[in-house]
Amino acid sequence: MNEDFQLGYAMGVLVSQGSFTRDRKQPAVQVKLHTRDEGILDFLFARFGGRIYGPYIHGERNYKIWLLRGEDLGYAVEILRTHLPASYKREQFDVWYARYFGT
Repeated sequence: MNEDFQLGYAMGVLVSQGSFTRDRKQPAVQVKLHTRDEGILDFLFARFGGRIYGPYIHGERNYKIWLLRGEDLGYAVEILRTHLPASYKREQFDVWYARYFGT
């Protein structure tokens, strides 16, 4: 995959499945997917770092979580600011960014 495609793919995953949140101590970006889609989480991990947690099994739900925070998040935030497309998810990102990183 070329660099432009990888970036577009990552932004598409984040717009459709990502959430801008925080853990107990710090801001974070999170994607939670069924374990059958763990290749997508592996892609995000290879592209941005972070950590993959799981698998978790709760009844019929079987998922893993990619969580990006700390130093890896600092690198990714500028990419997100520049490339996350206009969308409701972008609006959520902007509010989250202002709260944790200033305007």
